[in-house]
Amino acid sequence: MAYPDADRRALRNVLLVVVAIWVAVFALRLAAPSNMVDNDQFLSASYVIDITENGAWLVQRDAAGDIASKPPLHPWLCAIAAIVTGGVSEFSLRLPSALAVLGVAVLIVLVGRARFGLIPSAIGAAALLLSPMGIKQVALVRTDPLFGLLVFGTAIGAFLAWESGRGWMRVWIIAALSTITKGPLVVVLGALGLLAAWWEKRTGRPLPVRGGHIAGVAVFVLIAGGWFALAWADAGRAFIDKVIFDELLGHAVTSPRGDFPGTKIYRAPLYLMARFLPWSVFAAIAVWRVFRDPSPDDSARRLERFLTCYMLGGMVLFGLAPHMRPDIIYPLIPAAAMLAGREVERLVHALRPRTTAALAVLTLAGVLGGAYAYYHHQQPKHPRIARSLEMRTLIDDLRARFGPHVGADPEIVFVDDTPGILQHYLRVRRTRVTHEHALTLLAEDPDRRLVAVVDAESLATLWTLRGAPGRIETLLTWRAEDGGQIQIARLVPATAEHDAPSRHDAD
Repeated sequence: MAYPDADRRALRNVLLVVVAIWVAVFALRLAAPSNMVDNDQFLSASYVIDITENGAWLVQRDAAGDIASKPPLHPWLCAIAAIVTGGVSEFSLRLPSALAVLGVAVLIVLVGRARFGLIPSAIGAAALLLSPMGIKQVALVRTDPLFGLLVFGTAIGAFLAWESGRGWMRVWIIAALSTITKGPLVVVLGALGLLAAWWEKRTGRPLPVRGGHIAGVAVFVLIAGGWFALAWADAGRAFIDKVIFDELLGHAVTSPRGDFPGTKIYRAPLYLMARFLPWSVFAAIAVWRVFRDPSPDDSARRLERFLTCYMLGGMVLFGLAPHMRPDIIYPLIPAAAMLAGREVERLVHALRPRTTAALAVLTLAGVLGGAYAYYHHQQPKHPRIARSLEMRTLIDDLRARFGPHVGADPEIVFVDDTPGILQHYLRVRRTRVTHEHALTLLAEDPDRRLVAVVDAESLATLWTLRGAPGRIETLLTWRAEDGGQIQIARLVPATAEHDAPSRHDAD
């Protein structure tokens, strides 16, 4: 079966198919029970709420009062999505990640079609969307999906600049945006593919890297350094300690488990193979073919070698890092998808159109069915996620009793033993306080403040020890199936103990 390379109609149809697959995957994930405690996504959500509720655009903090460990481009985009859509919601929080994944898929098609062909590139985009990693990233409320788009965009920009000898300004701008998403690692990652320029010397048709970088570097420093300087001025030394010493340098030297650089270098390739199945098998075959039988076409050969250097070099770089989790390798997945698409196309090229269509439909149905079973049935059974889902009953009780704006009106004071996910469900971001401080805040405005605490008796005991008039009254108690609990309490001043019930008491 012969495939046309690409006319405008074919390209449009392919992009429509890619968008349709993306919509199906995103809808499937969005309709699943909330998994915001998985990968601590509620922490990222708390940064968004800190922006929308508290105006913390430069530096965000979580419920514990800790400064965000990552730069703010992802929270900014989520906050903008919330403003546009009418408030922070699961949809607004997940939309930037979904669009970032779609952006990668479209980039695979647009860049690959002129060098690998339209069909192989379309298969590569579909492989990205229908892989375990792609299905997860499309609705992950973390920096990884956006970082993946910007790193891969930087790399592809570098490839195009290598081909044409111009366009480096665009590369540096995308790299700057990536830096204010997750840090400056993009500068190294984005350049790894350029090792292919050295590889091309052996063909007898070398293509050196050309073009200037002074203006681009200046813009990079202006964007990334400008945010850094403003954030430093806003938060002071605590910002430096968190972002530079704890996050950037801390993760480069050791991990929370005590691992050191290079001790588990095998993890990156294993993560890529496992999280990109079954397409990673085809990507591995494609890499072998790049070494053994490179394309005779100059443009195709340069791209396949660029992608190979980028992917293999990235695995080494990520493998050297002591702090390693599977999502970190996501920026390498698009390169693997582009290479895998060519191998899959080789397999189906000789098949009849009906057979190819049947395989495509079976693959789509199987992947979406498996994703549905996992995200709608299996994952919600995880104890931590199940407990957070149970907590919605407390939120429903609170809103039924105190109105839809409970958390902000009346304000809830969160004691430092309450889970952060509670604030996410209430769509507020308050720094958790000690029991003593909570009592002080309650005493300042007992009519407008409630307190969320694991054990209200401990508050009542502390209030009694103060010798102050009044009492702590427990209004609601939520108990999880695993035995944990959260209680909502208030301070009843002595002068109100025999008065008529306040509006908070009305059911």
